[in-house]
Amino acid sequence: MSSTKTHETQQHVKAIQGSPTLSKAVEELWARCSNTGLSREELKFFAGCTEAAGNAIRNLRDTVEGLAILVHQDETRAWAFQCPRSLPPLLFSISESLDAIAALSCLGEYAFDELLCGVDA
Repeated sequence: MSSTKTHETQQHVKAIQGSPTLSKAVEELWARCSNTGLSREELKFFAGCTEAAGNAIRNLRDTVEGLAILVHQDETRAWAFQCPRSLPPLLFSISESLDAIAALSCLGEYAFDELLCGVDA
């Protein structure tokens, strides 16, 4: 690898800062691949991520609602939330799921915007 290429790669890596999240990863990857020009078929595929995100958010909503009902109806107080260590992992998991869904939605919106602009690679 040439020193110029190595230097460019190092500069590019330095531009990505902070903690990696799924949303940030999607934004960074989209910025890189969209510059190379995507075909209309590829853009249509990625635009479908918006629908996938909608389905995922509805599934997560149903799961959280079911969990809320279960906890609310637990009259014996035997539910695991009595242990202080059981709730944070669940909430972090939900947070990560929401981040992934947001990333899917953004990806779909980016691709849809490109389709609307008439980009044809």
